[in-house]
Amino acid sequence: MGNLVYLEELCLDPVAGGSETDDLVVQLAKLTRLRVLHIKFAGEMEESSQNALVNSICCLEKIQDLKLNFPKDMKASAAWQQWVPPRQLWRLLIPEIRFPCLPSWICPSRLPRISNLAVGALVVQEQDLENLARLPELCYLRLICLSTHQGYTVDATGGFKKLRVCRLGTTFKFLQGATPSLEVLHFYVTVAGYCCTFDGMEQEISPIKDAIGDLDFGLGNLLSLERVTIWVDCEGAHRADVEDAEAVLRCAVKDHPKHPALFIRRISCRRRFPRHGALVQGRRRRLCLILTPLPSSPPVRSYQLLEKATFHINYLGVALNHLVMFSVILITEK
Repeated sequence: MGNLVYLEELCLDPVAGGSETDDLVVQLAKLTRLRVLHIKFAGEMEESSQNALVNSICCLEKIQDLKLNFPKDMKASAAWQQWVPPRQLWRLLIPEIRFPCLPSWICPSRLPRISNLAVGALVVQEQDLENLARLPELCYLRLICLSTHQGYTVDATGGFKKLRVCRLGTTFKFLQGATPSLEVLHFYVTVAGYCCTFDGMEQEISPIKDAIGDLDFGLGNLLSLERVTIWVDCEGAHRADVEDAEAVLRCAVKDHPKHPALFIRRISCRRRFPRHGALVQGRRRRLCLILTPLPSSPPVRSYQLLEKATFHINYLGVALNHLVMFSVILITEK
């Protein structure tokens, strides 16, 4: 591949793992004329390979369209923080790369022409959302996040002027005149709060009523809206609270002047974050624990007020006697 020095577009789907991937990410550095790079990796990538990939991308100073896909979410290498995106970059889709927080280069001065952006972070702060809102050409946004500032307010002067498709892992409140071009909106509503531990980091998922008590997201102010998909996170919530939230959302869409199509999907933490092992402590004295692999002892002793526990166990490759022993430990702990 290093001989294709004049190549301007490269699309590979899929790329096998192992030595083939390692060789590819090194050779990419030689293709300095690339304008379009789309790669779908079929296997997991080690941190060393990800570092080599980022180092090669740093050499692609003419890149305009960058799309990278992986079979599952992976922790972002620190090398990404050193990348300086070319100012002509208009599409950046890296949804499976999970940053601890949004990189500092996601801002108008570094991405003045970005129109399509898909990115993920464990934590998204209000300042990060403001930086996204100020991207002048942004038309498509997919923001994947674990913990974020809910109820971020977008007004007529708050940015997102050209945004047409918005897929959020959080919830916005739209005031009159906000996002005048928005046609498609996906967002999450967390009915009850809970805490999660991901990759050793404990994060609190706050209930939406802490930020927007009346559940008025201002959907009626989105005058171009055609389609709304709402993912209702039911983890730790009572059925009545879920149904009340859904009723308010349906009413808001029903009263919308354009009557956009509405799709409501109920999920739990296990479906919202399916690719991570997560410890979830509900505020309603419930515990949901995803166990991969099976531990020698369940970490429930510290939950003094625990009334109900649900365990989802990946038992593939686990001996039957190990499962029986695990059940005995649970009974003893209780």
